[in-house]
Amino acid sequence: MHLHRTLFRGGLAVLVAGLATWGVVAGETPDRNQARRRAAAEIDRLLNAGLDSLGLKPMPKAGDEVFLRRIYLDLAGRIPTAQEAKTFLQSKDSRRREKLIDELLDSPAYVSNMFNFWADLLRVKDRLNTRVSGEPFQDWLKNALAENLPYDQMVHALLTAEGPAYQRGNGATGYFLRDLGMPEDAMANTMRIFAGTRMECAQCHDHPFADWTQRQFFHMTAFLGGMEYRLPQALPGNPRELRQFREEIEQRYGNVGVQVLRRTAQGLSTGLDGSGSGYAKLPDNYAYEDAEPGTWLPASTVMGQKVDFSTAPDPVERRRMERRHRRRPNLPAPPETNSRQAFASWLVSPDHPRFARVIANRLWAYHMGAGLVTPLDDFDQSKSEIHPELLDHLEALVLANNFDLREVQSILLRSKAYQRQAVVDSPLAEDVFAFEGPLMTRLSAEKIWDSLLTLLVPNVDQSLLQGESPEATRLYEEYEKLAFTEAEDFEAAIAMRVEQRQNPEAMREARRQALKARQAKRRELQQQSQQLRRELRQARKQKDQMRIRELQEELLALEEKAEEFRSPAFGRGMVRASELSAPAPPGHFLRTFGQSDREQIESASLEAQIPQALELMNGFLEKNLLKQKRAALHLALQQAGSADEKLETAFLAILARAPSSEERRLWRSEIQRNPDTAMEDLIWVLANCHEFLFRG
Repeated sequence: MHLHRTLFRGGLAVLVAGLATWGVVAGETPDRNQARRRAAAEIDRLLNAGLDSLGLKPMPKAGDEVFLRRIYLDLAGRIPTAQEAKTFLQSKDSRRREKLIDELLDSPAYVSNMFNFWADLLRVKDRLNTRVSGEPFQDWLKNALAENLPYDQMVHALLTAEGPAYQRGNGATGYFLRDLGMPEDAMANTMRIFAGTRMECAQCHDHPFADWTQRQFFHMTAFLGGMEYRLPQALPGNPRELRQFREEIEQRYGNVGVQVLRRTAQGLSTGLDGSGSGYAKLPDNYAYEDAEPGTWLPASTVMGQKVDFSTAPDPVERRRMERRHRRRPNLPAPPETNSRQAFASWLVSPDHPRFARVIANRLWAYHMGAGLVTPLDDFDQSKSEIHPELLDHLEALVLANNFDLREVQSILLRSKAYQRQAVVDSPLAEDVFAFEGPLMTRLSAEKIWDSLLTLLVPNVDQSLLQGESPEATRLYEEYEKLAFTEAEDFEAAIAMRVEQRQNPEAMREARRQALKARQAKRRELQQQSQQLRRELRQARKQKDQMRIRELQEELLALEEKAEEFRSPAFGRGMVRASELSAPAPPGHFLRTFGQSDREQIESASLEAQIPQALELMNGFLEKNLLKQKRAALHLALQQAGSADEKLETAFLAILARAPSSEERRLWRSEIQRNPDTAMEDLIWVLANCHEFLFRG
């Protein structure tokens, strides 16, 4: 163990206090940018000292074109548009890089991009398992990111959530519902994600390489003990027993009615119940001498501050107390132990030895291409640790900024370290990087998809939902309608669902009629728009400025009204990755390019595969971008005048840079020889090149 590790915990308070006096904490100084620059300068000082000790020199500063593309990919999750690139590259503002960082950190595109980051870590899916929808969990996570919920509060909410899963605002219950009925797996995943500690081996035996024992693992799992993954099954507003109600439904509607009732009751009872008993039972095959098989263990932490639940009633005594309380309500009920609350508070505490350090390392790895400690989720068995004083500083930044990860990113991205030219490989050893500059990395599946959509869909970020998804809204409204209804209304709802099940053709006809109504409304709005445009042309001929303004306002209002009824111009699936199925179905572009199946933590792949090359050469580009004349890139090219302007636009749109003199000479010649196909060929070549698929 390094000496700095021994001294660090004691000296951290001094370092955090120093950062606070710099004004790193948001709102403590009028000039937040100056405070950020100072904190970023400390990153550079520590990294340069580390490089110097290794006999290495930092890379030169990257040019504006490289920085522009890098920052868009890292924060917005996509390449910049041609216009965005032109605006930045033509700016003479000396603070243009800082301003772009802050602009992107405050954009909906940032939320979309970071949702993809967290969805991989938390294994977010449309269906968390066969019985539970993941839509409320996704909705909750996107809201937390949009509101910039501090990281410690976000994690605390995930670990303590309870109640109905489909109640609006309670989607955090999805975190534990993802591992339905498996508290051991949930604990192992939690420690791996948030504490950089892999304890899963200790679930079955003492860890062969780390210090964790099987007994310690079950002491930790005890914090999640007693948690029920279903709410008490009672029908809303109906005092009758479920069995009696079920019999009546069966008599009226037969087996279909029973199935409808079961599914309805299941939706109402989906959720988490119980604050944690603070106990877990050792397996019956436990083979070590320090405890008997089947022993109930109290909750106890394995690192940092000690949290002891040995005074809580064990589950056997707890069940006795519950039975006595049910027979004689005047007797006390078993006390709430709130072990989940205690575990969450322990984990997210500023005094926890790894919580802030692990997320600091993850943020560094995300922006710089690799962690200062690797693997990111196993600090005990890390293959490498480099620049430990720098990681101390990053950890202190997380704490000084009260776990505001956007603020920490804002500081990191202002550093010279981040804004240097990229390096391709390591001069030290495999998987050990010195960080003379950020590592060149291959784009994730989501970033390739979103970048291609940027070339296809004008204003692609407008496809990002601001608020609940339609499916989440449906679940919320259905829960609200049924959970707080009277018995008669509940029975009526069951009867309506039975009728829908028994007469699916009526449902299909209702959907057809609704579609016809939308189509008719769209045609009506189109006719109104055409009439207004004719009147506008006439007003312009007559130079009637007042009438021109009136018609323009009417057209604008009509356009906003028509948006609800407009069919997607490029297909319903042409939206950003964060708005698609989670994960995308097998065979989709995203899965072809390595998107995680969300079964394991961070299981996405960045490896190149032959199907990916085929998809780019003959698939998406050919079917969507090259032949779609309404594509954003084609519209930009139409506005360009000369061949040189078209070349400039294509290179800016796809690679965020101007063509070199040699590239310009070659493609000018190609345009002269094949004026009808040269631009399509250029788009195909640029979108298939490594420069497009990698972040430099």
